[in-house]
Order: sequence, then structure tokens, then C-alpha cells
Amino acid sequence: MPRTSGASGATGYYYTQNVVAGFFANGSTFPAMVTDTPVHDEQGNLVGIIGVSSDISERKALEAELERRASQDLLTGPPNRHALVERIGQALLRTRT
Repeated sequence: MPRTSGASGATGYYYTQNVVAGFFANGSTFPAMVTDTPVHDEQGNLVGIIGVSSDISERKALEAELERRASQDLLTGPPNRHALVERIGQALLRTRT
């Protein structure tokens, strides 16, 4: 799963982001983006973490649709030239190893 982390310059505001499987009460799963930020006291000691989760199901569906549109002929459905060239390249790499 993708993971990012970063800092906000002079403020020292650090965070991490992860894409994880979230769970609904009925047991089904959904893709979730979780952002965690540490909380420190005045002495700089870690006293907790604030976490925020977001359902990114719609984002993941749009990413999948973009991938499909990038690799398939939209009218007839078979792989397009881009996908064909990519598959030929992968096949050539396999024959060289």
C-alpha cells in the first residue's frame, strides 16, 4: 500500500499517510487513506497521535477507470497500441532473463 510522509517546514508539523483497508460494521472492506500526526507536549515528548481516516473508494474507482481508458480501445474494448507496446516490452524482458 502507498505510504507518504512529510513535514511542513518551519512549523515542524510532521505526518504520515497510508492507504489501508478500512472495515465497515458489517465486515466488508473499503480503501481508506489514513493520516497520522504526532502530538507533543511543551518539552517535545510524544503524548499522542491524531489520526484521520477517509474513505477513498470513489478515488480508487476513478483511478481504475483512467487505467482502463489508457490501455483499452474505448470503442471495441481490446488492448490499444500503448498496452500492446508495453506487453511486447515485458515479453522481451522475460526472454532476456
